[in-house]
Amino acid sequence: MLHTNFQLPRIVAIIACIFCLKSHQSWADLTDVESTQVGGFYATGTPDNAAIFQNYFVGHATPAGAGSPLPERRSFFIFDIPAFDPGEILVDAAFSLYLPTEFSIPANFKGGIEVFEITSSAHTAEEILDPAGHGLTPEEMFPTFGFGDFYGDVVFESASPPTGPFPMEIIIPLSPTAISHIMASSGGSFVITGRMASYDPDPGVPDEIMFSLSDLVVGGVDTALPKPFLSLSTIPEPGTIWIVTLGAGILALRRRRI
Repeated sequence: MLHTNFQLPRIVAIIACIFCLKSHQSWADLTDVESTQVGGFYATGTPDNAAIFQNYFVGHATPAGAGSPLPERRSFFIFDIPAFDPGEILVDAAFSLYLPTEFSIPANFKGGIEVFEITSSAHTAEEILDPAGHGLTPEEMFPTFGFGDFYGDVVFESASPPTGPFPMEIIIPLSPTAISHIMASSGGSFVITGRMASYDPDPGVPDEIMFSLSDLVVGGVDTALPKPFLSLSTIPEPGTIWIVTLGAGILALRRRRI
């Protein structure tokens, strides 16, 4: 009987260790990282990258009183990634931005959907904020926005339009490639570029746009719209988890034997 009673808690402890290893998310540290700057570039090459005005709409709009619509615009999002601890592993990440109002997708919804796609950037944060200072032209930068390594997307359907409450948080789970790029950006800048992947304007139609009215900064002053942010989930390296869980199992055995 003594032998049997000793074996049972040992088995339970081992199972608990394995369960902890399998359920690594329970060990995760969660960190939100707000964007440091957002903006865009127009198809004509005009940069819209000033810190005093920040907006992340994509597609095109027609300003009041204008005779014709503006060129297509694509967006960028810059983040300062905190330095990860040695052995710390990023296991999951998501990108959140906000749909300001129910009127923020004035688009034609051909095929019943509109798609916003995010990708890696062919250019650094410094190059995006100061192309000329790095020997680049905005004209050569615009075509790369939203055409890098796939990070994620969000699809809006005309049959089930967003109902709020507004501003409505839109959460885009990030791809494994994005997660690895964030990890590689530890202690530095990380850039996301976005485009309206379903951009197909009808002739004469004033607006084909997503995230209209997404003004974050106007005249150098922050608005009430929350900033886009990254949600990062990290865990210690697997070896550390093994040590912790094994120690917990041994402690359980020692207490049982006492």
